[in-house]
Amino acid sequence: MKFLKPIAFSCLLSVGLSSHANSLLLEAADFTLPNMQSDNSLTLSDYRGNIIFLDFWASWCRTCIRSFPFMKQLQAEYGEQGLQVIAINMDQDEKQAHRFLKKYSPNFLVARDSAGTVAIDYGVQALPTSFLISREGEIILRHKGFRKKHYKQLQLLIEENL
Repeated sequence: MKFLKPIAFSCLLSVGLSSHANSLLLEAADFTLPNMQSDNSLTLSDYRGNIIFLDFWASWCRTCIRSFPFMKQLQAEYGEQGLQVIAINMDQDEKQAHRFLKKYSPNFLVARDSAGTVAIDYGVQALPTSFLISREGEIILRHKGFRKKHYKQLQLLIEENL
């Protein structure tokens, strides 16, 4: 019977991060990564006090291509209210990532995690995977994939937390 508790906790954790419920909040792991838009680094904790939409993506990911306009819209619409979109690139080939960024011109921050260390810290298993992080640095939502039908739900959750 002892083995049931870790399994039950794991299932609860998975459900809690995937739902809109705020009852199970985990602190977002801090990180510092190279900023792909400047020679500086990007540190998550520098944006504490903002709602953060953190997205893991790669240039070869077709679904990620569809998520970029949505993230641009989020940043444009909610940036002045305290939302910061941060996209973390997972490409092995930095040139491919830069070509992608040139083509899609993000208006939000983009960092690079080619080694995947931050993705491992966040338990990313598929791309894109996004997280909504509260002003206090707690994970509110974990969302795998990207579909247009999720636009409105994500926007409503962001609006609730701004």
